[in-house]
Amino acid sequence: MSKSVSNPRSTTKTNWAQCAICQANKEENLRCPADSKRSSDIGAGYKTLAANIAKFNDLGCMPTEFDLSRLDEGGGLESTFLRCKARWHKSCYDQFNSTKLKRAEKRRALEHEQPVGEKYTRSNSTESLDSAATCFICDECCTRNNPLHNVSTLGVDARVRKCAFALQDEKLLAQLSAGDLVALEAKYHAPCLASLYKKAGTIRDGDEEDEMIPRRPEGIALAELVSYIEESRMHYQKFESSIIFHSERRLNMADENYRRFAAELPVFKLAELADKYTSRLAQLGESKTARIHTTRLKDRILSHIPALEEHKQGRDVFLAFKKDLANALQKAHKEDCDEEAMHLAKAASIVRKDMLAKKHTFNGSFEANCQENSVPPSLVSLVNMILYGPNIEMQASTSSKSQAGLTISQLLQYNSYHRRREGDVKRERRNKSRETPLRFMWGLTIP
Repeated sequence: MSKSVSNPRSTTKTNWAQCAICQANKEENLRCPADSKRSSDIGAGYKTLAANIAKFNDLGCMPTEFDLSRLDEGGGLESTFLRCKARWHKSCYDQFNSTKLKRAEKRRALEHEQPVGEKYTRSNSTESLDSAATCFICDECCTRNNPLHNVSTLGVDARVRKCAFALQDEKLLAQLSAGDLVALEAKYHAPCLASLYKKAGTIRDGDEEDEMIPRRPEGIALAELVSYIEESRMHYQKFESSIIFHSERRLNMADENYRRFAAELPVFKLAELADKYTSRLAQLGESKTARIHTTRLKDRILSHIPALEEHKQGRDVFLAFKKDLANALQKAHKEDCDEEAMHLAKAASIVRKDMLAKKHTFNGSFEANCQENSVPPSLVSLVNMILYGPNIEMQASTSSKSQAGLTISQLLQYNSYHRRREGDVKRERRNKSRETPLRFMWGLTIP
């Protein structure tokens, strides 16, 4: 049913115990569809291979040369494979798979296609293979001083397309319409490609003025932002001079003027500057919806005001003048000290309130937990935090509930006053309702 390919084997008898295709002994295992456990798949492998071998033979492009007639012992290839339980190596079977068959059919179809209306000359009829090895820009061949290079990246293809559209080169656009240059295996001279880029660059330079028009609102907004920073600096310098002029009046650190002076230190948060910049762009009619790149905005501001310095604090970025940085640090240090003092006063007020509200009178006996019951828990917690630190693991451990914390807490509780008498008091009087067991324990231990 099928013809043999060239160079047939000397034997026409197939050893079905070996690979039906190569008839060779290899280390590779043999595969037999007849051994499949699923009865419905036994003939599927034979059918596919038989059909593919026949199609490869009809195309005249068999992957390997052998006598095709030896595989047909009557009834066709598929029937012979099934009856003789044919087996093969996977590598041999892959030479005839459906993917390679489709590629072979595609190559054969391209070979038979002839372009309509294309002119050929007698002088070039015998040089069809060499005609493809020309530069796609100048159509010249390769020379010793000017070799051809293959287009190997899609980046070159994309840039060549931009240049072709910019130059409106009809010849180049027609070549590019056939596909990308990598798939077409296009070749080029390096000077030709550089010249193409240069011509297209000259055309684009003429359009730069039009491209810069949409960026004018950005320039206006940036100029106004720079003016805002400089005016804030000038206003601060004037106020600073006024403060120095009135320093002879012994300006108090808590005075309202000093607070105004400290509050107006020219330190700018980059996020706030970006918000002002974005808001101004919207007022100027800029329809940009993308988020402003704050790092680029910062670099543009620093390029216009070299006296500014960048300072990072966590995720925030601050811009400050070098000369004013010391004042800003002084202000921050003063605010931190004041805030810490306020925290101490509040903590003392909270614990003192609990201490005065706690009532405990000694009844003549030392009961269980009498020490813990004589002092408020907030006082014990504060003392333990001072002794061992506020770490939750340390506070949860037994060491945080030691006798030292209870002893100090009882001393503080016993010696606390609701309101101390004025003047020089020689003998202090204690409140009986705040008596602690510690006082009596010490009294009993004294001989």
